Parts: sequence; structure tokens; C-alpha cells
Amino acid sequence: MDINNNNSYNKNNNNFVFTDAKGNPISYAQGNKIHNQDELKLKRNFKSQFNAVLKKNVTYQWRQRKNNACLLVNIIFLVVFMCIINLIVKVYLKDYSTPAQLHPYAGLPSLYLTNSDKCIPKMYPESLFYLDHVITNTNATNEIINNIQQSEQPIGLIFGQSLLGKASTFCKVGAQSLIYPLTMEKIDSNVTQLNDEIFHSWRRLSIMGGYDFKSINNENLELTIVFNKTLTRYKDLPTLFQLVTHAYNSLIGSNSNFTSIVYDGLRDVPHGKIEPNFDLVSLMGPMLYMFIFQMPLPFILKLLIYDKETKLKDLMKMMGLEMKTYWISNYIVSFLLYFISIIFLWAIACLLGFKMFLNNAAIVIFILILAFGHLLVSFSFFLSVFIDRYQMGLYFGYLWVLFTGLFTNNVIHDILDSKFTPESSVFAISLVPAFLLYRGLLGLQNGALIEEITLDNWNDRDYLMKDVIVYMVIEATIFLILALYLEEVVPSKYGVKRHPLFIFKKSFWFKKFNEPITLRPILEGEGPDVHAERDRILNNPQIKALEVLDLNKTYGTKQAVKSLALAVDQGICFGFLGPNGAGKSTTISCVSGLFQPTSGTARVLGMDIRNHFDRISMVLGVCPQDNVLWEDLTGEEHLLFYGRLKNINGKRLKEAVDASLKSVYLDTEAHKMVKQYSGGMKRRLSIAISFMGNPKLVCLDEPTAGLDPATRRGIWNSIKEHKGKCAILLTSHAMEEVQELCDRVGIFVEGEMKCIGASHELMSRYGEGYKIKVSIQPDREQYVTHFITSLVPGARITHSMNNIIQYQLPRSDSVKLSVLFREIQLNLDVGIIDYGISGTTLEEVFLKVCNKKYNEA
Repeated sequence: MDINNNNSYNKNNNNFVFTDAKGNPISYAQGNKIHNQDELKLKRNFKSQFNAVLKKNVTYQWRQRKNNACLLVNIIFLVVFMCIINLIVKVYLKDYSTPAQLHPYAGLPSLYLTNSDKCIPKMYPESLFYLDHVITNTNATNEIINNIQQSEQPIGLIFGQSLLGKASTFCKVGAQSLIYPLTMEKIDSNVTQLNDEIFHSWRRLSIMGGYDFKSINNENLELTIVFNKTLTRYKDLPTLFQLVTHAYNSLIGSNSNFTSIVYDGLRDVPHGKIEPNFDLVSLMGPMLYMFIFQMPLPFILKLLIYDKETKLKDLMKMMGLEMKTYWISNYIVSFLLYFISIIFLWAIACLLGFKMFLNNAAIVIFILILAFGHLLVSFSFFLSVFIDRYQMGLYFGYLWVLFTGLFTNNVIHDILDSKFTPESSVFAISLVPAFLLYRGLLGLQNGALIEEITLDNWNDRDYLMKDVIVYMVIEATIFLILALYLEEVVPSKYGVKRHPLFIFKKSFWFKKFNEPITLRPILEGEGPDVHAERDRILNNPQIKALEVLDLNKTYGTKQAVKSLALAVDQGICFGFLGPNGAGKSTTISCVSGLFQPTSGTARVLGMDIRNHFDRISMVLGVCPQDNVLWEDLTGEEHLLFYGRLKNINGKRLKEAVDASLKSVYLDTEAHKMVKQYSGGMKRRLSIAISFMGNPKLVCLDEPTAGLDPATRRGIWNSIKEHKGKCAILLTSHAMEEVQELCDRVGIFVEGEMKCIGASHELMSRYGEGYKIKVSIQPDREQYVTHFITSLVPGARITHSMNNIIQYQLPRSDSVKLSVLFREIQLNLDVGIIDYGISGTTLEEVFLKVCNKKYNEA
């Protein structure tokens, strides 16, 4: 059998003529033809795209009312919780006020800190005393120092009290307490610096006081004792005096006329009733603010992962969105979500008089909020790379906030609070954003309880706020770079990924050139029509809307697409037919950039999808198999968004949106949110999106699935209106749809193109001839059959039931339908009641090809 393909190709004139079922040339096949890429508008407009994504994100997030309310309610709940607890504590402490003492008695003072209940000699050799002997660096001074430093015997204290220090230990022997040897240090500074050192060091509870020795000899001991009365209220003074006199007596011994002076006690200044002033909010602040500052994390993760899970991010990329624009816009919206919530917290805290926000410089608090905001958003971007479901991202975010908050307050707090923690451990802890935040909050707490943090003192060793903020900025930058890099290379279900070392490849830094693809001229078992298509790609240099070059796609061990070669000319609608799993949708996904081909490539208007997809996307329209839409945006907002991506603005954009809505019969439903749409309405909106911006190639994956017959017909008319303006690649299971819309059809079976051509030509090629179905009178089958076979020799019965018989007529030019009709009409008396004649349908061709019951010529 010879192939009589009406869509003929002539190698000599490099021309391909498309004809309809009657052989007439299709007028729109060359409509709006592109002769070179310079005629295309391929440049993206950053301002327009940024405006589109930012408006869409802000509108979408604003409509997440439940999530936004949940975030604010959580903040309010924690703040109210702190207020209630603080109020309860204050009410309880009213019974523990200090009564007035108008005639205080003198008593033995005790050191401020609580004694340890164990005796662990030499366990904490900390620097508890500073001795300044710059002025008089005499041997006597050094002897006093050495007397305390090098003594192997415990020093007896007459007060029966322990040595100052957070973990100091003492053993009680009889009536006396024995203090183990102290570690002494000297500082080369003046008294002013010594005062400042002691004032700023008592918060760490490591320095008891200091001595400034003026004169030391056998007859005289002149010194200044420096101590901080803020916390201990003079109670350290006797101990400091006793220690130095004890050391002096031990040094001078009986060779001196020095008289020992022993303090029996101190008398406080008379005072009135003292009410307790206990600020639980400041003490609990870092613990609860840990939860509040991180509360936006799950909502940011949901915002980022939702686009990925629903394939919205991939669709935006297919439709022309530049990824840097996408990330910048999402970064801004995510940061605003965090920033607004924390500013809301700040305002409430100031109204309620929380000292952490009132007793520190506003500029320092603001810088900390900004720095952690950038760190939180960058960390969210990093986490979103590894999570594919937005619900999982939401749950993970909540668990992260809960776990890090509890772990910080129960473990990290003690590590950071200990003066024995090495700097390396503090550095390691600071690598975790939540723990770094806690360091910053501890600084604010110290500022609230001790001294206001300002830009002048924000890097004092008691706050180290400047270091914390620098850490935050550096970590935010690192997390953001890692997120953007991993987004390009980490395998995911959808999207084209790069090689892990892509930044070291020349193509990343310099102009990309298409790598050559060797298109095999013929494959084993390939039909003549498929071979002719391959040959047309090899020998026809004209720019085509789409060229698929030896495309292969493999999933594990299954090859979904096998060496596909296909050309779709401008202005032509090409239809894919095939059973489920044949490779139709996979081919469209590879062409549109959703999947990366295993090998081979495709060219759109001469541009290779491997290297120039950013340019291709500006002339590409896609209607996926699923409805990829934002549930909380309206139909009009969808089209406005995608129109801006295609650089349409102003009046043109409004006109294009109105026309698109009208073409798919959604003009009366334009302002409804998509979640209020039916399945058919969503499908119509997806089709309208694919044609926004006058694309030159539109991929429609089962576009009318789920639509009622009337709406389907309307969509067909809309698609027909675009056929002359762009090429269309369409998949469908509806044979009627393919016959109605497609100029050429390819049938896929198990990843291979089995046949290709116009639908009428395929029916002619693979059909078995006409069929005649007759309704007969009872018991007249024999007479009718004899009559039919006499008219058409070779006719055979293919079906007979209930006096209805179907005859298959042989494929022969000798069968003239006009003669057949006339003879039947003249001989109805043989028993024929009614009759009808039909040709081979596309469905029959499809079934025959899929079942491999045909013989290729």
C-alpha cells in the first residue's frame, strides 16, 4: 500500500503544504510567520514582572486571613500570658515586703551568693580579685599576692561565710569556714579603670572586688578597697577587708606593731518599708520572645512550598517569569510578614511597659529585629528546598519553634550563662539561628535589668549585641546563597536541575551555544510516515514553531519517550493521541521545561530548550493537565498576573484580560475567587492563561477534560481563533476534539511515534473501507446479504443482531457510493427497512494502531 499523505513535502523547494480533508491548502498555515528570532520580543521586563509577583503575593497573603489571625493571636496570647504570670507573682510577693527599720542593728555580713552544698577543693580557680600595684610595685605587695595565690592551706575566715563566686565551695571545720586558695590577677590600670572593671563584671558574678595599694611596709598598710554596692549593699566590704588584713598579718607576723582590726558587723542606714520590685517579664522575656520572634517561620515556609507543591512556580517559569524576580519578591513578602508581626509585638510591649523594649535604645532593638528578620527569611528559603509539601512545612515550622524554644531555655541558657563555656562552643551554638537569637535576647535582658544598651556600649562583653548582629547578617547571607544554589541542583519531582558544579562550567559565565544533536536518519521498525517526519527535520532549514530532536525520557528502567522526532510548523495544531502512559504528557512536559529530557532536545523557533529556555518562555504558553491555580485569587487576577509576566501593561493589559475571559465564558465570573469555581470553570481559566501574551507555541495537555459538551464546543472555537496566530501542541483522548482542532495527528504507543499525518489521511491509510448498516425485516437476512454482495463483491458481515446487520465493504476504487445508494433505494423490497453508510473513524484507526493490528506499507 502506498502512502498518500496530503500533507506533502518537497525536498527540492523546501516547502511543506498543509491541506484539509478535501485537499485544499490551509490558509492559516503560514499566518504570522516568524522568519528570524529578531522579530520576537524575548527580553523580560524586570519592573513589570516584579510588579506582577509582588502584587500577587501581597494579595494572596492578605487573603490568608486565618493564618494571619493565627499569627497575631499567638503573639497576643504569649504577651498576655507573661502579663498574667507577672501580675500573679507581684500579688504573691506583696506578703514578702521588707518592713521598715528605723533603728537597724549591727550584724555580721554575709556574702551575696548562696553557698554550695559540697566541698570540692580547687575546682574553680577563677579570678575573683584584682590587685592594682602599678604605683607601688613593691616586694611587699607581691608577697601579699603570692601569699594568697600559692598557699596550699585553706584560709580561715572568721565570718563563717563562703567566698564570692557563682560556684564557689567551702568546707566547714568546726565553727570556721575554710576557703581554698584563691587565684589572684593584677591589672595595669588606674583606679578609674578598676572601678569600671568591677562595675561591669559583677553581673557575671566572678569578681568580688579589688585593691589599690598605696603603701605597704612593716609599720603601715595604706590601700583603697573597691567594691560594687549595687547588689550586695555593702555586705562584701567586711570580707574584702578581712582577706587583705589576714594576708598582711601572715606576711608581717610578729615583726610589726600593726594592730589587727576585725569588723564585728555593719549597721544599715534606717529605711522605711520596702515593697518588692520583681520584674518577671524581663526575667522570662528571652524564653517567651524566642517563640514569638520565630512564630512567622511556619507561615513563610507554607508560602514558599505551596508554589512548589502545586507546580505554580514551574508554571510561572514556563510562562516567562525570571527566577531572580520570583525570589526577590518572595523575600520581600516573607520579610514583611515577619516584620509586621514583630513590630506589632514591639508596640504592645511598649504599651504594657515591658522593660526589655523600654530600657534599651530603640535603634539597637530595631537593628536586632531587622538582622534576625533577614536571617529567619533566609533560613526559611534554605529549609524550603528540602520540603515538598506545604502542610509538612507548616508542621515542621511549628515543631522547630517549639523544640528550639524549649531546648534553648533548658540547655542552651545554662551553656551560655556559664563562665566556663569556651568561645568555640559559643561559636558552634551561634550557628543555629534560634540559639543566636537567644544570645541577642539575653543582651536585651541584661540591658533591661542593668544598664541601657546603646550604640556606644552594645559590644561590651556583657551584651556583645554587635557581635550577635554581625553573626546574623553573615549567616543570613550564607543561608540565602545555599538556598539559591541548592534550589538549582537538588533533585525534585518537577523542574530542570543543573549539575552540582555548574558554577565552574564555562557555559555559566559565557554565552551559551547549542550543543549539536545527532538526529538518527531512521530507526528500526519505524514507519515511512514517521521516517518522512525525521527526514523533514534534517533537510528543511525553515524556522519551525517546534522541533523535537531525538528526544528520550527515562524513569528508572521505563523509557517513557523513545527517540522522538517531530516538527510542528507555525500556525499548525498538532495533536497527540495514545493510551494512558504512552508518553504524550511527558513529551509536552519536556518541551515546556517541566521535565528534563534524559537525552536529546527540542527547539522552539530555533532556540534550544537546554540553553535558551529563559527566552523560549516568553513565547510559550502552557495549559497543564491539572488546574494549576491559586485558590484565593480571582480569575481576573490570574490573567492580570500572567499578562504582566508577558510584558503587557496599561490599557493593553485590561483589554487582553477582558478578551481572554470572554473567550472562555468567564467574563461574568471574573471577580470570583478560584476556590468558588467549578472544575470546568477552572479548566477554562487554565486555557485562557495559556494564550495570554500572544505566545508563538501553546502546549495544551487535555484542555477540555471535564467540560460539558456545550462549553467544550465554545473552547474549540476559542482555540480555532488562535490557530493562525500560534502553533499548538495538543494532547487529548477525545477523537472528536482531535479531528475538529488538529491539522496533523501523531499516535503514540509505548513511547514511540507509530504514525503521523492528517486525520483524514490516517483514516484513509489505516481504514478498511466503508461500512453499511441495514435494518431488515424478520427472516430476510439471506436475501439482503445476497443483494449487497451482488452490488459489492467481497462485502462481508461484521455484525448481526436483532435484524440489524453491518457489512464491511472492501477498499476498492470500484465501489461507487452513488451507485450503491441508488440501487438500495430502488430495491428496498428485498427486505431493507432502513440503511446507513459510514467510513473509518479516527477512533478505529487509534485502536488499530494501539493494538498493532495493521501492516505498514
